[in-house]
Amino acid sequence: MPKVPKSGKTQRKDPLQGTRKSASTAKTNGASKPPSEDHPPKYLFQCALVDSEDPMITRMLSVPSTFTLDQMHDVMQISFGWENSHLWQFELHSIFSSEDEEDDDYEMVGNMPLLTFMNDPRDRASIDPSRADTFKPTSWKLSDIFENEKYRSKANLRYMYDFGDDWEHDIIFLGIEDPGLRKALMPDAEYNHPLCFGGEGHPCAEDCGGAPGWAHLKSVLTKPRARDPEDLKDWYKRYCTNGDPKGLDPYRWNILDVNDRLDLLKA
Repeated sequence: MPKVPKSGKTQRKDPLQGTRKSASTAKTNGASKPPSEDHPPKYLFQCALVDSEDPMITRMLSVPSTFTLDQMHDVMQISFGWENSHLWQFELHSIFSSEDEEDDDYEMVGNMPLLTFMNDPRDRASIDPSRADTFKPTSWKLSDIFENEKYRSKANLRYMYDFGDDWEHDIIFLGIEDPGLRKALMPDAEYNHPLCFGGEGHPCAEDCGGAPGWAHLKSVLTKPRARDPEDLKDWYKRYCTNGDPKGLDPYRWNILDVNDRLDLLKA
């Protein structure tokens, strides 16, 4: 658990800092545009925060196929309520074990990923020159993975955030969104924006100490008479960068707020 500053509240960080605008201005006269050749297909993903429970934090997302993994990072930050204050990376993992997989190209050593996409502040093409399977997330689009026969049916994407707390998010590719789905469920949604269709679970607290710390924090904040020698209630309400002054309901989250922020991201 991080040290609590003596005074003042930690300023929130925004993954869209400098680009935020009113969601209402991002609409086109309040109506959605029909799909056309100008609008890329959207991919449906079922995403889950690994090791979260009671409830598991999940989101069902629709994301334009032309989004780079760097843009997908913004989608994940917004959807799961993170504050974009730590390092992150994507990994592509085989869904087959080495015993089940017949293709030698997918044979893995332990749990090594097939490909790694790491945000590198030095902006180098390869983080580790000795590893040809490490790339910048800006150099690959989602379509490069899920329209590639080599990966589409044999691999899943994993998003890693905060290498101290080690938050892993499984991203399961469900298929291509039918244009009628968006029109039926959310008629005002633009076709060239990502969208959240559903999910469960309050966003996890930043810097809470990983899955065990999150479970402990919930037990303290949701039980009125719980012992709190570490002043976790005060830390979460006043200093946690994505905390809530009103406290914590593990099941409460706002899909409308998520979609208002996703609406600022455009293919």
